[in-house]
Amino acid sequence: AGAQNWEVKYLYDGECNLCMTLVDMLKRRDDKGKICFVDLRDPDYDPMLNQGVTFEEGMDTIHVIRADATILKGPTALQTLYEAANLGWIQRIMQIPVFSFFVGIAYKIVAALRLPLQGESMDAILAARRMRSAENDDLDWQCTEDDDDEGCEVPDDW
Repeated sequence: AGAQNWEVKYLYDGECNLCMTLVDMLKRRDDKGKICFVDLRDPDYDPMLNQGVTFEEGMDTIHVIRADATILKGPTALQTLYEAANLGWIQRIMQIPVFSFFVGIAYKIVAALRLPLQGESMDAILAARRMRSAENDDLDWQCTEDDDDEGCEVPDDW
């Protein structure tokens, strides 16, 4: 394996239009390769390679992992991404208390509505992942006759 040269790792939803707009902007600005981009929807996504951040956790709110293994979420994660992509002026504006307050509120609203605005639900996404894994004989996703609804869930490592 090559040497790690990224400063932050951005876990994003590769099927989210809003997320991909951010990814595209960050990639255009990140000319030094400071950001490592990890698509949560990649079938090979592995929480163990991402500080244990599960698929569901990553889909719930933005996650950024620093090279020192610190996990950042929400507006703090966004600020870190902007700084890494040489957009420090946005990051500085987000630190002003009144802006920070409104950014926090706006972020919570967008995060809550992101999937429904695209006509998706977490349950449907998880069901699709489960079916795809079952088709590939991934036993972690298989249910047995002994499983009730509670026992027949998405494994923790997703």
